[in-house]
Amino acid sequence: MSSALPKSQSILNYKDFYGVDQPENPISLLKGFDRTTVLAEFAALNYRLKPKTTMYYDTSLETQRKELFYFCGNNENLFRKYYPLFARHILSEREYPLMFTRQTCLYAMEDIIHSDLQEVKEFTMRHAWPKMLEYLLTVNTATTRQTNEISEKPLSLEELGPRMMPLNELSLDINPLYTPYRGYHLLGFFAGHAELGPLFTEYFTSTYGIPFDRFVYEQMSMYYANNRDGINNITNEFTREKLDTSFHYSVKYEDQTLFNALSHLYPNEKTERLISIRKYPFVKTSDKTYLLTDSILLLDKSYSQFINDFWFDCVKQIIGADGKPAYPVRYYRAQIGKFIESYCNDSINHSFQNAKYHIVKTFDDLKFKKGNDEMELTDVYIRYDKKVFLAEVKATGLYDEEKYSGDIDKMYKGDRAKFFESFGVDQIVNCIASLQERVHEVDPKFPLNKRCHIYPAIIVNERALQTPLMAYIFDQRFRELLREREIANLNVHALSLLHVSDLEHMEDYLHREPNQFWKILRYHLRDPKFVPPFYNSLNRKDIRPNFQKIKKLFEELVYKYQGKSI
Repeated sequence: MSSALPKSQSILNYKDFYGVDQPENPISLLKGFDRTTVLAEFAALNYRLKPKTTMYYDTSLETQRKELFYFCGNNENLFRKYYPLFARHILSEREYPLMFTRQTCLYAMEDIIHSDLQEVKEFTMRHAWPKMLEYLLTVNTATTRQTNEISEKPLSLEELGPRMMPLNELSLDINPLYTPYRGYHLLGFFAGHAELGPLFTEYFTSTYGIPFDRFVYEQMSMYYANNRDGINNITNEFTREKLDTSFHYSVKYEDQTLFNALSHLYPNEKTERLISIRKYPFVKTSDKTYLLTDSILLLDKSYSQFINDFWFDCVKQIIGADGKPAYPVRYYRAQIGKFIESYCNDSINHSFQNAKYHIVKTFDDLKFKKGNDEMELTDVYIRYDKKVFLAEVKATGLYDEEKYSGDIDKMYKGDRAKFFESFGVDQIVNCIASLQERVHEVDPKFPLNKRCHIYPAIIVNERALQTPLMAYIFDQRFRELLREREIANLNVHALSLLHVSDLEHMEDYLHREPNQFWKILRYHLRDPKFVPPFYNSLNRKDIRPNFQKIKKLFEELVYKYQGKSI
């Protein structure tokens, strides 16, 4: 059985490449450069690493070589000068550092849009590539500064997790169909919300000028329909290769309202947080042209980023008659929690709709009375004979201060036990400890006299918890708590940490073959010493969605809005 341990891949920084310290003011390397040209080069690089036709970022060695040649201006002499500086770090065709990454592109674009670079007419990159490459490598230094900090003592995996989280989160892929699908349902949830619904409608109309379903349609059109059939592609003047320019948008005046709403500049002194391009993923470069900084950021505007936008731009600003915030953040997060529970419930029910001999219960189905008290066993309970899956669903998130600190104490906010408790680890342990006493309240045929296999899980909405070490860290805390309890006649497996998107990726597959769920869990927990991210196990087993469940929504949106101007 293959190991589940993640394989690390470093990012090559300035000193590693050139052997000398970088300039104190890296942006000065671009003095005299045209702002739009520089932005376009990084937007183009980011798009080449992940075109709209692919699900994953290309980190192959072949692509790294190809991009280095490109950033040498397609100049053979320059490439022969610089390639050895890269090649000396290549250990094998499978072990090598990266120079060209999504992290590099996003940081560079956030840096440039807040810089004092000007528009320079008649500027050409012909002789500017060496400085451009230098700047790119200073960006690599900046993005890896936190992970490369020298510690006084060796760091544990638990300490490494938060340190590497900001960089690793940007390596995560999202599904280009399921993300806007989930976003559509989130927006619909807010639109129909008894208290927040009127606020949502007013906010959405004033911000985007269109209904939320139209926004999702336009979002998908921006992602898929720009530069249809490559009609705007250009040819590399040196290699004669066709270059896909789908990151560049030429927009008619009557269609610019939404693009303008997505291309403002948001003040940001902490470049690594990417606040501006996360909030506004387009950059306006002329009266009718725009650059897309990142397709994932565009798709996330209807989901994770919208959760932030709606809170900070609208809900948080509402002051009650008593002069206090009308809606505390705890209330807002509780509403997100209600949506997540409803969404997960639909996904699980679809996955196991055709399951035979399974007991599948969620949320309200798992509540029962004990005396005058209402109790809940757990959030998700799935049993097949002697195999039991138990899960808590948590919408708890991490604030930027916690996520980007790189410090374990700051991520835990000084209280490690409370951190894990907020994500449901204590709850799942309590559920297991009291399972045999309480399970008959919800599953009368539970085989008490047999040794059952328990597969515990936490299902989260926070993407940062998908980074490589977090599942292991959560499992370690789970084991700590479990050791304090007496668990008899149960074979309790390691804790799995699932993201909502993992449920999405499995649901078509499980809808056809629900019994495979237990094989997936066994494979996921194949390494007794390390629990990997759940998506990693799904990818290794090549379990992917076929979109049968969700395609109806997009067909309806196309029928409703295709060909109609905003």
